[in-house]
Amino acid sequence: MKLNLIASTMVIVALPFNAAFGAETLEGVCLAVVEQEGGDTAICSCLAEEVAGNPTLEAHMIALKDAGGPDERYTAANDEGKAAIDVCTR
Repeated sequence: MKLNLIASTMVIVALPFNAAFGAETLEGVCLAVVEQEGGDTAICSCLAEEVAGNPTLEAHMIALKDAGGPDERYTAANDEGKAAIDVCTR
């Protein structure tokens, strides 16, 4: 019981902390990267829709921002990430 209370408190505290410090969204990170590279930003809203409801996949996709260019990011993506990219680049 005590452990559940501690875990619940950690979640409650973590949520406002992330929101207050501007937690990155996939769409926001994607827009920044694609605009910097001069690419088509239409992929960003598509990717955000593809990963919606899957915070683990969203975090993975956000982490790819540091993997290099588009080819390197695709290579570094896991299977779910590659599937989302494929849907959005057809």
